Amino acid sequence: CVVKCQQFVEKHCLAYCLMALSSRCGLLRAVVYNCLARFEQHLISQRFYCKEQILTMLTLLKHSIKKSNLKLAPIVALFLSKLVDLFTHPESKLYRTITRFLLKQSYIDLVHIPLFSELFHSSTIE
Repeated sequence: CVVKCQQFVEKHCLAYCLMALSSRCGLLRAVVYNCLARFEQHLISQRFYCKEQILTMLTLLKHSIKKSNLKLAPIVALFLSKLVDLFTHPESKLYRTITRFLLKQSYIDLVHIPLFSELFHSSTIE
């Protein structure tokens, strides 16, 4: 395998790709969608600690995209890239909330900020 998925995630390459989905450049988005599809193929055959969470997120993203080469809102792309960072830090206080959220979903809302109202109206300060 050419790509070591764990390094791709830990060096923030996956997060960078997710942010690029909000680019105005259609060609760049097309390249990134292709990169994400190839990454997902590599990810299936590899083993590392946050593989399942990332696969779940990528699957939800695929189910959410209704048209080819869709431009994501920058805030949604940032949310997805921050999810990847969170997956590499299971000690985070948000880790459980986020993983539960992803497991309950059949798609990710690409119009509104996912989880915003739940976290904003939460009774805990953390």
